[in-house]
Amino acid sequence: MLLWAVIIIMAASMLHTAADPVFLVEPSSHVAVVGEDATLECHLGNLKDYQVYWYIKLDKSETAFLIGPFKNRNTAYPNYGMFGNDTNGEYNLKVSDATLEDIGEYGCLITLPSSDNSTELRVAYLNVTMPRPPVNVEPICELEIDGDTEGDIVSITCTSKGGMPPAGLAWKRRGTTVSGTYATYEGMEEMYNAKNTYTWSLSPDDDQATYVCKESHVALDESRTCEIGPFSVKYRPVVTVSPRRYEAATGDDVVFECSAAANPEVTEPFVWTFNGSEVEVNDTSVMVSNDTQVSYLTVFNITGAYYGLEVSCFAVNDLGEGNETGVIVRKNEPSPPRDIDNVLVMIGVIAGITLFTVIITVMVMYFVSGGVSCACCCRRTAKTEERERMNQKKKKNRNQNMAMNRRDDLALDLQQFEGGANQTIEMNEVTIDYRPPDTPPPPDFEPPSPPPFVEGGYNNPAYEHIETRNGMNDLQHGTATPNKNIEFVNVSEEENKDSTSHRMKMARKKKREEMRKNKNNTSEHDTLRLSDDPDKWIL
Repeated sequence: MLLWAVIIIMAASMLHTAADPVFLVEPSSHVAVVGEDATLECHLGNLKDYQVYWYIKLDKSETAFLIGPFKNRNTAYPNYGMFGNDTNGEYNLKVSDATLEDIGEYGCLITLPSSDNSTELRVAYLNVTMPRPPVNVEPICELEIDGDTEGDIVSITCTSKGGMPPAGLAWKRRGTTVSGTYATYEGMEEMYNAKNTYTWSLSPDDDQATYVCKESHVALDESRTCEIGPFSVKYRPVVTVSPRRYEAATGDDVVFECSAAANPEVTEPFVWTFNGSEVEVNDTSVMVSNDTQVSYLTVFNITGAYYGLEVSCFAVNDLGEGNETGVIVRKNEPSPPRDIDNVLVMIGVIAGITLFTVIITVMVMYFVSGGVSCACCCRRTAKTEERERMNQKKKKNRNQNMAMNRRDDLALDLQQFEGGANQTIEMNEVTIDYRPPDTPPPPDFEPPSPPPFVEGGYNNPAYEHIETRNGMNDLQHGTATPNKNIEFVNVSEEENKDSTSHRMKMARKKKREEMRKNKNNTSEHDTLRLSDDPDKWIL
């Protein structure tokens, strides 16, 4: 039904103006092989506002469908797609991975949306078939040649008959592919023939060369070949001089080699020339030795006159002459160094070695001395810290011993006082500094105000005055003067011993033991006071 509608629209638009689109390339019928891609071309000109579709009516279906406008794909038919350069008016259709179900009509449709009568359609038929190999057992090779001499024109053709799709054909010479013209044309029963033709002019390289045609096809397990050759090409001598550029120093011997390839072979001896003049052979400076197809030129003990000299070799056969030229050039020789250069180089070397030695020596001394000094420093620091710890310990022990001794000395028997144990005494607390002699007091030390310190001793209410001489006071010397304002009570010696002296000695002994046990709890400043026991003084 869609096809009839398209035909009616086309019939209604028979008249066209000069502005109508033009089909530059119309779709053409095509035979595709199962599994391969098929392409239908449609090129348009003067498209303007027209839109492009592809009309598709498959044989298996009663209805048609459209691809487009200007869309690459139709989601309902993913194996169909439009492609090409729309700027150039290319709106081709690609059928991917063709199958037998893709057989049918394919049309390039253009329409103007603003007009119901402006529509055109070009239809082609796509056939899809299973691959079939060529019918021939091997490709057919054919030769057309004008002659067998260099420059003659030669044409060779390779043909493959039948096959779906057409067979691939390629020409090769000595394993290298040469460009040829490949073409296909229809054969019998919708099968295709293929042909590849190569045309060229004969050259010396074609002498004894063979050309091989290789046929390939998807339905063949391996390729098949045919060949033409080898060719026998006649040509004049092709001369080779080796080396082409000879570098030599003054006094060197120079040897050139000349060879020639020719068909027919060289008929005359090789000829050597210097700058176009034939070489004069002699036994002392120049010598030439000829073989069948090779010649050697030797120049002995060359001089500056030979530099830049062109050396040419000529060979001749029945077809003509060939030649090639070489040249002698001066070899790059290093100039002898000047004396000043040698001196400068030597100075630079010595300076570099000296600087390197100094740097290495300084680095070694730095690391070695640094390591030794560090080790010594560590050892010295450890010894110093140990010595300081010992001194502090000794000082602490000495202070503690002095404190203990002074406490024992200041624990006085009341027997020494006039009046005996019944003496009435009033005493305020006194702070005594037990630091070693000639040692300044600490900065923050402030003695208490009561009782006031008097130079030469302390105010003792039991005595008028107590003085200190050579580290001992008058009480210790027994020279203190009693205070007459204090009343003393006499006690018998035996009673005093029982009640006072014995108890005080035992108290001092017990106190010394306690002090020894509590050495670490002794402070630098202690308080002299009257004990709770009225029979003794304690520190």
